Amino acid sequence: MTADNSTTLYSEYFDENCHSTSGANAETDFNYVEGCEVIPKLEQDREATIFEVGYGLGIGALRTYELTKKVEGKVHFISCELDEGLIQWTIENDSHPLLKGLTARSSHGTHYYENSIEDFNLKIIVGDIRETIINAKKDLSLPNFNAIYQDAFSPKKNPALWTTEWFMDLKSLSATDCVLSTYSAAMPIRKSLLAAGWSVFKREGYGEKRSTTIGRIEKEMNPEFLRNIENSPEQTLNDKLLKK
Repeated sequence: MTADNSTTLYSEYFDENCHSTSGANAETDFNYVEGCEVIPKLEQDREATIFEVGYGLGIGALRTYELTKKVEGKVHFISCELDEGLIQWTIENDSHPLLKGLTARSSHGTHYYENSIEDFNLKIIVGDIRETIINAKKDLSLPNFNAIYQDAFSPKKNPALWTTEWFMDLKSLSATDCVLSTYSAAMPIRKSLLAAGWSVFKREGYGEKRSTTIGRIEKEMNPEFLRNIENSPEQTLNDKLLKK
């Protein structure tokens, strides 16, 4: 139970909570729905495609649905989950119709779950997303991403979802107006985003976090902040280092 009376999950595999104990719902609202500017995007274009890195307990999908259902527009919410048992657990135990109505499907080589409520469509891609994301986008005819919730377990626990190569893949699947938001303020993550071609920005943090990180495409960075990142002695994360 977290401070805003919403629950989070402790992963024994990653030895880490999925959310801040300061509030799972409030953290999701602040870091992702607000951080990725989802509602302004919907109000302007009447459509948004969101990619979430880590389904967990479905809080990202639920909070996005609740906060956008009064805004006219279509939402394509794509999540991913390594542990299919988590998806099945939410189907069996969560009372919300968005999760309760999830159905397993397959398209070509992609295994996923799907449900729609009115103009909100939820798809959850099952498996190692590093291996499946490129083909899944083709198999499911997914639009380019307008928002990315970079909400993987921490770089220390799950570094494969924080490397330069991963951020390059995300950039290649994104629209030019895409906003990537993450709770991490670590310099190696900011350097990896920059190396992958993202413009990097600092945003205030939620709870005990002093700051978080935003990535954008084709937007000029603050020169001083850019120099701080480039001059940092810390290394980027990359796939070659992980294999050593």
